[in-house]
This record gives sequence, C-alpha cells and structure tokens, in this order.
Amino acid sequence: MCCVLVLLLLAATAYGGMNVLGTSCHIDVQHPEFDAFWSDSSQLDWGAKPIQRPPGCSIHVFIRNDGAQALEIKDVTLEGISLKKAIAFSQDRKFRKLIFPASIYFSSLPKDSLIAAGEPVWWRVEPNPIPQNGVSEVTIRLRRAPIGKTLTIGLDALKVSVPVKADQPRVESISFGPNLDQVYLYFSKAPSKVLMDGRAIKFTAKSYPNMDITPVVCKLNTALASASFHVFQGVYAGGTTASAGIRAWSGEMCFGIWGSKPGNEGDNALARSYVNEIADHNINTQMEMVASKAVSSFMQSDEGLKMLDSLGIRRMVSDPGKGKVKAPYAYFLLDEPDAADFRVPVAEPGKQVGCLAQGLVQRSAEIRKADPLTPQFLNLDMTFKPDNWYTYGQLPDIFAADPYYQERLCQSYWHRPGRLSLYTKATYIYAVGTVSREASSPKPMHLLLNSVRHTEPDRVFRFATPEEKRIETYYALASGIKGLSYWWYTPAGQCYGCGGPEPEAVALWREIGLLGAELRTIGPLVTRSCPASLPIKASPLLWARSLLAGQDSLILLCVNDNYANDRLGTVIHPLENASAEIELPSWLNDSQAFEVNFKGTQDIQFSRTGSKAKIELGHVDVTRLIVITSDPGLRASLQKYYDSHLAANVAKLTAAPAP
Repeated sequence: MCCVLVLLLLAATAYGGMNVLGTSCHIDVQHPEFDAFWSDSSQLDWGAKPIQRPPGCSIHVFIRNDGAQALEIKDVTLEGISLKKAIAFSQDRKFRKLIFPASIYFSSLPKDSLIAAGEPVWWRVEPNPIPQNGVSEVTIRLRRAPIGKTLTIGLDALKVSVPVKADQPRVESISFGPNLDQVYLYFSKAPSKVLMDGRAIKFTAKSYPNMDITPVVCKLNTALASASFHVFQGVYAGGTTASAGIRAWSGEMCFGIWGSKPGNEGDNALARSYVNEIADHNINTQMEMVASKAVSSFMQSDEGLKMLDSLGIRRMVSDPGKGKVKAPYAYFLLDEPDAADFRVPVAEPGKQVGCLAQGLVQRSAEIRKADPLTPQFLNLDMTFKPDNWYTYGQLPDIFAADPYYQERLCQSYWHRPGRLSLYTKATYIYAVGTVSREASSPKPMHLLLNSVRHTEPDRVFRFATPEEKRIETYYALASGIKGLSYWWYTPAGQCYGCGGPEPEAVALWREIGLLGAELRTIGPLVTRSCPASLPIKASPLLWARSLLAGQDSLILLCVNDNYANDRLGTVIHPLENASAEIELPSWLNDSQAFEVNFKGTQDIQFSRTGSKAKIELGHVDVTRLIVITSDPGLRASLQKYYDSHLAANVAKLTAAPAP
C-alpha cells in the first residue's frame, strides 16, 4: 500500500538549521476489482489497447526549520540530478491559465538514471520559503515505484538516502475540528506515539482487531492558525513512522452546484431568483464556471455579496482578486489537466499524463503567495485513468474527480454496447471515489456528479433519474469523500443542465435539494470521517458500507442493490424486512442509533448482542443512512441544525407535487 522511507543519512544542522522529521511514500493502491472500468480510458476514449503498468508513487520528505530565519529550498535532486533542470518546460504549447507542459522528455539531460529512479513527473516544496520554526513537505511524484531501490534525495546541502519499501503503515485521513483545536487522524495501524511538527502531543487511539483503521484524536492546548501547515506522524516499534503533511482547514461540508441561470449582465432580478433557488435546494457553495453574466456580475456586487452571506452560500473562484468575493471556499487551480495532457506532444506515448503538473505547482505557489488563507481545488477528468488520479492526487489542498456516470452509460449505448453490463449499476462512482481518495490521502477528496442531459442534433441521452442520483451520492459518501457537487445547472447546449423546465430536470433538481438536506445534516460527521471495513452482515441485495467519524460515531450507508439503469431510466424493486448487523468496536458499547434523511433525524429499531449491533430497516426503497454514536448530545445537535437551516427548504421542495 505505502511505504515509510527510512532515513539512513541525516545531518541535523546540515543546512541553516534544517531538520528532517521523517519521510513517507505513497505507493499507488491497486484495485484489480475495478480494472474493467479503467480499460475504457484507452479503448473507448482514445482507441488504443489498455496498458498494464506497475504502480507509481509519491515520495515525501518532511523538514523543520530550526534556524534563526526563514529558509528557501531552490532545488531538489533525485540521484544527484537536479529536478529543476530535469523536469523541463516546453514552450511549444500553452494551456489554460498560461500553463506550459513540463516533462523529463523536454530536457536535454540523460534519461536513464531518472527512469531507473522511478521517472519523476513533478516536484514541490510546500511551503517555501519555510518560516522560522515552521515545517514543510518536499514531494516528488514518480511514474513508477522503484520498489527495492534506495534513492538519494538532495535538499540543497542535505542528502537523504531512502530505501523504497511496501506494506508499511500510512496516514489515511486527517481532519480538524471546527475551532482547529482538535485533530482527527486515521492510521492504518495503531501508533505508540503521535508527533505534530516533530514534537510529541497528547492523543487517544482506539484500535480494534476486526477493523483496518485506527482513529486517533488529538486535543490541542492551543488552536492551530487557519491554513497553517503541519506534519503529523505516528511512531511505531523500531522507529518506523507513518508521516503526512496538511494545512489546517475547517468549515461546513461543501454541497455545491456548477453553472447557473443564463442571463445578460445587469439582470439582477434573474440573478436574485437563481440565488434564492439554489438556497432553496440546500446548496451552500457556488462552484466556478458560473456561465452567466447576469449571475456573475450580481454575485460580485455589494447586494449580491450581502445576499450570499445571508443565505450561507460560499463561492469557489479561479483567482485571488478577480472580482469581489468574500472568503472564497477555494481557488480553482484548473479543470481537467489530464485532458490537456493528452494533447501534449511528447516522444513516448503514455508519458503525457502529468505534463501539466509542474506548471500547476507554479500556479499554486503564485496563488498561495497572493492569498495563503484559502484552499486550492483541482479537478481531474477520466483521461489516462487511473494513472491521472494517482499522478495529480497529492498536488492540491482539495482533490476532485468528475466520474460522470450517465456519460459512461450514454457512450456505451452509442459507441460500445458490449460494455453495457459494466454500467448497469453506478458502481463506477464508488470505484473512482475510492481510488481518488487513496491517491490524495490524507487530504480531503471531492466528487462531481453528473446532472445534465446529453443533447446532440440527432439524439438525446436522458437526465439521471432521482433514484440513480441518490445511489451515486451514497456510493460517493462510502468512498470517503468530504465534499460533493453537481455539474451542472445551466440549461443550454450539449450538456443541458438540471435547471431546465423539463419534468425530468425538475425531478433531478428536486432530488439534489433533498440530498442536500441529508448531507448537510450529517456533514459534521462526514468531514471528520474515514472509510472503515468493519464486519457487516446485511440482508440479501442490501449494499452496506461504514465510515468512522472520530472515536464516538459511525455512519452506516445502505443502498438497495436490487436495481438496474438503462437508456430509459432506473428499474428498482424495494426491499422488505431488510436488516444489517455490524460488529462494533468496543468503544461504541454504550451507543445509540438513529437515522438521518431529508426529514431530519429519525428513530430506528436498534438492538445489541455482545459486540454485534442489529439495525432493523424494514422497507428500503433506495437508500438508508444510520448513525451509531456514544455521544448523547449528537442527535439533538444535528436536529437543531436541520431545523434552523434546512427544514423550511425541504418543506418547499416536498410541497409541490413530484414531476
């Protein structure tokens, strides 16, 4: 799965007080059960045969500046070769945001040593310069993991020798409490000690024999500064460590929409109606690509800013200082750089993926310099999958992917009917979410789900059905996402969005609103959760997965698996007398259970026999979400939020007859 890179050569004062805290290596987690989904990246999209490749990895070196002043690392070497020179930029073609491609194949340096070392794709020092007493992370993405080799990484005068090994402990997820004074860490193995920035901190760890994740909670004496960078480490017998770096963020779970209502600049009445509409559908984030002069100009006006603030709607934007935005949710680094990679002319086929990464590193640094307090968001397409997600996953603060399931179904009908059986169910969403989360861990993962009708002059492929989108959303949650959005609202063009007047569009948009009520109610748990493989025994045709949310709560996600999707819609038969039995870890012995849906929190039949908890679900139409918790005040807290923020919107959505 991953490896911890054991430092063999350290010089505590080798360069201006630079102190190496540890290293780690993300070796790409292989999922052979999803291989069938990846083959269409070659066969269906680009017409070539799929290429079976060994896994890649990203190397991480964590350092602390113990010197008397800030220090800057201007270059990093791999096997003595300058990565600044080796990953060279080409001026042949520029892409969006004036990003030029970069690759070792554009460099005049010899390639053999670099390829033997794993073939570097991009590198970064973040943050850089490193403030006094601050910490930083050096990342090198390698196209292939040179397992069994010992690599030498040079950080200016400091040389670090690192053997690359597999099957070592890993930090799977890191989240922060709302006040940034609590840290939620999830390790693949229980540590004996936890460090923050190289110093021991107090922690509680809860391990369980039948669980693949150990949740660790650290209550800090002093709250962290927003956007401050920190290194967290779990220490094990023999000196082995699991290390990861992350910036400290907090905030409500993102439930977003892309696009908006088309209109001319100055049409404030149209813009107001759109803002009220998305608020009524429980949207809390307007994503980038607004695609409307009326809405864009209004959202930047004093009136628009005040309206967004009053409704609790944030915005994601492309650049700092572009228009007036109050506390943006994130900056959009770029959309689908992997699709642009495909158009980069390089000498060797299959080496394009990641060509825009070094340019994105530069853009990220420029944005961070202009605004260090706002996260950065990067979305990946389906080109070169799964290598694309592995390659870019460690680059942004928030990694995103857009597995548009209806497009896969549409392309199967129109171009590759032999693949129809693969997309009868929406498992593709769970597959992409799982791989993308693991590629970007421990940072938060975001998925974009399709909400359009594919329209061509001579044919049309339908909107998603409400049942279909609900199942996709639950698959996304089960994969471990921390945020979700839908692409898109705009009812125009080939991708005709869910904001149109057609009954199918209205039904989909209504369901998105109801899902928003569920997800935002449960959001405080989702944002601090991590997938955990607890033993679950479910009724036939009931798909069930679990998420740990710290050490006091667990989310059980259930989907009626007795369904199929085709070009006409969704066929689904309800389950009767359904139940799920889950083996709970010992720290949840004194627990209660309740259900969360778009009506808020609900009672559920729950019983315990020893460590096993049984939930009687009874009739299951499409999905069910159960919370098991030892926190006696959790249900009341979630219900209070629902009542004050979401209940009135749900009443509006359910008052009108379903289309």
